Amino acid sequence: MASEELTKGIVVSKLSTFDKYSSQQNEEKNGIIWFKEDSYKGTAYNWMKDAFARATKKQTLSGRGTPDFVVVKEKSHVIVVIECKAEVNGAVSKHSLFENVEEYKTYGYGIPAETEQYAINGALYYATFLNQEFDVVAVGVSGQSRSELRITSFVLPRGGELSDIEIMEDGGYEDGLVSIQQYEEAVDIVLNRFAVTEGEIRRELRKYTLSCSNFLRSNGIEDNSKAGFVSAILLGLTNKESRLYRETKTAIDRKKESKSKKIFEDLIGKEAVKMLKASLYGDGRDEYEDDYINGIWDIDKIPKGKRKSLRRFYEVLLGKDELTKAPKGQNGYFNDGNTVLSCCIYSLYENVIEILEHYKGIDIMGEFYTTFLRFTKGNAKEKGIVLTPKHITELFCDIAEYYSGQPFSEKTKILDTCCGTGAFLISALARIKENIRCQFISEKQKEERYQYARENSLIGVERDASMYALAYANMRFHGDGKANLFNCSSLLSDSYNPIDDSGMTYMQDGRKVTLKEALEVFGDIDIAMINPPYSIGTNANRIRKPYPDSVPAEAVIQKGQDELDFIASMLHYMKTGGVGIAIVPMSCAGNSGKNIRKDILKFHTLLACMTMPANLFFDSHVGTATCIMVFKAHIPHDEKKAVFFCTMAG
Repeated sequence: MASEELTKGIVVSKLSTFDKYSSQQNEEKNGIIWFKEDSYKGTAYNWMKDAFARATKKQTLSGRGTPDFVVVKEKSHVIVVIECKAEVNGAVSKHSLFENVEEYKTYGYGIPAETEQYAINGALYYATFLNQEFDVVAVGVSGQSRSELRITSFVLPRGGELSDIEIMEDGGYEDGLVSIQQYEEAVDIVLNRFAVTEGEIRRELRKYTLSCSNFLRSNGIEDNSKAGFVSAILLGLTNKESRLYRETKTAIDRKKESKSKKIFEDLIGKEAVKMLKASLYGDGRDEYEDDYINGIWDIDKIPKGKRKSLRRFYEVLLGKDELTKAPKGQNGYFNDGNTVLSCCIYSLYENVIEILEHYKGIDIMGEFYTTFLRFTKGNAKEKGIVLTPKHITELFCDIAEYYSGQPFSEKTKILDTCCGTGAFLISALARIKENIRCQFISEKQKEERYQYARENSLIGVERDASMYALAYANMRFHGDGKANLFNCSSLLSDSYNPIDDSGMTYMQDGRKVTLKEALEVFGDIDIAMINPPYSIGTNANRIRKPYPDSVPAEAVIQKGQDELDFIASMLHYMKTGGVGIAIVPMSCAGNSGKNIRKDILKFHTLLACMTMPANLFFDSHVGTATCIMVFKAHIPHDEKKAVFFCTMAG
């Protein structure tokens, strides 16, 4: 005969396996406690006795009830209630009233007989007695063995109605019932709170970047150095092993704890430059000595060759005399610190680093660069710089998944040959993470797949040294792809027949090779997405040399339309049938691009051309009319097949 106690025993064994959980009920560990039935009585959580005082599943509100398990965490907005039933299969199943558990979103917990009979109904019922104070994860568990166990959970949002519930998981022993820490992260995602919060964070960040721009100008930091300067500080502050991070955090923590907010002790002051360099490059004579403190590049295992270009860039920025002087123009965001650099470090720690701990999906350096660009001498159009809005990077992911016929995964290789601050790569990683999160696999498997994606899925190329540094910083904030960025030209004219070092990059062993050779290490490129520099001249003005006889015909397509040159190069790096997407000026779809388009279509298929709304790049102060072109690589265009054309309204 099936036993509910056997089911509860399996739940106990599962709870006991979680990191930071005690193996015993009622025993606090790392601020987390799990209770079986009403064992919370007489503890610090005795308030649950009152909460469940009228929670009888008969729904009379005149008797006490209690879930089979409750999991709590100190100072958490989430609480977990678990209700168990023995039978999971066949006609006597007591797990769910419905075959499709999504029906609970409209049905709720049902009548008394149903809350008593079914695990999910009972869990949802108990959740309603706690959700005035918490986001409640209501978990129904049924089965007599690990192999047959079924686990279904919903989240009932704090202050919400039963109609607001969202399903979180519906699986088995391995992929259901996770730790309360994992539920904390998942709840905000499932309830789509991040989208709302991200908008608010982005608006506040833009306000901050404007103040930052004014402060840097007041203290002698040139407009064209601002973004790189900020990236150096933010990179240094992400190294939690460094003295810079420890001293900065200590100073800010002391300020927050102090009754007088006006009293601030600058713990880095005149040593700020030295500390920042140590955080970036490492601290100590020999990296193999016991007292050596790893720099960012040691932690990220960045190849030696790539460190050279980054170090050259940062050494110039951090060699300015202005950094050690007393700050001018201090304001609400820049109050603390005795030197310009220490003032910036404290401000960026409070207003960016602490925010990044919770919100990973924001193109941080893109936001700074967009703001700083507005104050740079010479407008963005003259510089060929057009930064890609987030809704466009997400649209590219949609287009790529549609035309490739499959969602992004950790095995998808995604290339941006004009990566700028890394916006396309950041959105692609976010899409991979979301796709992995929706899979019915264990949390451990999800993390392993996401880790693999961070290390292997994303590849970026950026010729401009300052933008390359920004992309590196941005990618590090998002925990991925640092070593898969290349500081060189992506044009085939530079890669196959480099006039100088523009098409040369470094392999892992420090060997200097062309980009074409470097990309071959990654295998087949499935997806490519670019927003190339917009024309500031023509390729006809470039000095050229004859190509070697061994170069494929498609590699010499470049004839004078800059953006189409980048498209031709992008497609050449891809696998046969790969999907390449580019957003380019409308002139590329007009007469001026006619000849080079004709040559591109000898080797690649045009799938779609979409005219974009006017003022798409308003933030970059560029009014260029644009279109999105979608190609299938290395399959000649068939004029008999349809091409999708459309105009998108603003």
